[in-house]
Amino acid sequence: MAVFRYEGEGARGEGVDGYITAQDESQARARIQAMLGVAPAHVTPATADEQTAVPTRLLGAGDPPPPTPRPVTKGDVWKAYVARNFNVTFGAVFLVFPTGIMSAMLLSGGPVIAYVFAIPFAWIGGWILKKGLTEAQEDIWLAQHGATTTGAVTHVGPGNNSKNNQKSFLLSYEYQVRGATEIGSTETFNRRITRLNLGSNVWILFDPDRPDVSMLWPPIWRLDHLK
Repeated sequence: MAVFRYEGEGARGEGVDGYITAQDESQARARIQAMLGVAPAHVTPATADEQTAVPTRLLGAGDPPPPTPRPVTKGDVWKAYVARNFNVTFGAVFLVFPTGIMSAMLLSGGPVIAYVFAIPFAWIGGWILKKGLTEAQEDIWLAQHGATTTGAVTHVGPGNNSKNNQKSFLLSYEYQVRGATEIGSTETFNRRITRLNLGSNVWILFDPDRPDVSMLWPPIWRLDHLK
């Protein structure tokens, strides 16, 4: 990804300027227009001095991740494994309810056919729960040890889950590692994530051994920089 400097006017006529990462000038202009609603007047490659200074604070990205190993609190672990983990929550529900039903029926001498219906739900619940625990483990490792790069938001919209009549939010992003474009996504009920627009720069943590495994920085449970 290269760094570009842009200048122009916003949708309300106000002067705007800043920096954005993109593969080339054409992509930079497209991302800036998606963010601002108008095409920028000037887009030029950042100078060597600017490229040295710019990555410390990119548009929309906030401050860069600190050096590894990064500290992770008990609250972070709780949120990664339970409070903000859809798969752990849903998997536990699918696993516990059928298991409880089977246990109750075993004690009461219920019909065997009930086990046939309950066991698949329990199996599905166990699979979803395992997937959620694996994702949480990856997120905690990335938060502590993940390599750092920058990426760009490619989608912000409704997610696939709901809670208390509120739809979740899904954010997708892309980034480059060793010349290859990787994609990632995250889902949350935290409305602050919608402050990021299409094309917004974001910090990414990724596994150097598995570049397709990534997460946003700050983690989804820390979005205080999105006011």
